[in-house]
Amino acid sequence: MAILKSRIMELELCYIGYTHDWVEYECSFRVNGEPIVRDEILFRDNESWGRQRRNYCKAQDYQYDHFIPMFRRVLRTEEVDYHITMDPDLGIQVFPEGTFPIFRPNAKKIIRGEKLQREHDERKRRKDAGEQFPDDTFAVIVFIDAFAFNGAGRYHRSGIWENLFVSRTTLERFVDELEEEYLQMCKENGIEPFTEPEEPQHPTVVHIDPEADDYPENLDNLFD
Repeated sequence: MAILKSRIMELELCYIGYTHDWVEYECSFRVNGEPIVRDEILFRDNESWGRQRRNYCKAQDYQYDHFIPMFRRVLRTEEVDYHITMDPDLGIQVFPEGTFPIFRPNAKKIIRGEKLQREHDERKRRKDAGEQFPDDTFAVIVFIDAFAFNGAGRYHRSGIWENLFVSRTTLERFVDELEEEYLQMCKENGIEPFTEPEEPQHPTVVHIDPEADDYPENLDNLFD
């Protein structure tokens, strides 16, 4: 069970199966262990969307998990990155320290005391040289599309967000736990884990009219 914690805020992300070439996820937003998104407002009107656990949102991605490679890239490069599932149920974007664009403080940081100033300057020098620290901070932004909720009917690109500020150590632990679960899911379903290239592979958005004459018989061809 992979849970990312930021004080009282929690995100749980887990793999629940692999069906017809789709990786299936569940995720839950919680405060002090209590779900923020409750079952009463979640979409449950068909077999696929009705079988996840109470108070968990469902998501799925085509063929492989791309969240783990995305997290690994951010931890390695300290550059902003994101992934949105092929069916855009779930999106995660990660901002390394100092890059989060929302609610930047208006006040300037004031460091009092020569010792603290020296420590601050030394850390900045080492960061500029590419060194990484266990207490580096990351903002992890998790998005659930409104399609997850009753009455939406389709994907909206609107939805809800959870924002967690975590340390490098905390994020690394979460990704390690996530990868362990993913490898176990792959083993149970007889599939090969996906090793993503160095460059991010963001999904291609495909719009298909099932009534069209050229509707593809094999959807796999769309993603070659």
